[in-house]
Amino acid sequence: MIRLIPNSKLGHGLMVYCNKCKSRQSNSRHCNHKDRWRYKTDFKIGSNRYARVLKSVNLEDAFNELIDFRRTVSKPDPAVQNFIRKD
Repeated sequence: MIRLIPNSKLGHGLMVYCNKCKSRQSNSRHCNHKDRWRYKTDFKIGSNRYARVLKSVNLEDAFNELIDFRRTVSKPDPAVQNFIRKD
């Protein structure tokens, strides 16, 4: 089950996102659609912004997926680069 990110882990580009409300969830402000919550990453490298809804359902796997995504973006592989969405 998706749980909110503790304050000690904030600031790494990982957030909880509701696919129904289309809004970011926090400890002080969150919706009741917990079955629609997903982990999402959103960060900038240089002037490019990268965002992705992650497939993980627990916090540790979400951080591992975030690290892999950042490595992919910072060292782009031409075959994979076509599938990464830039905002």
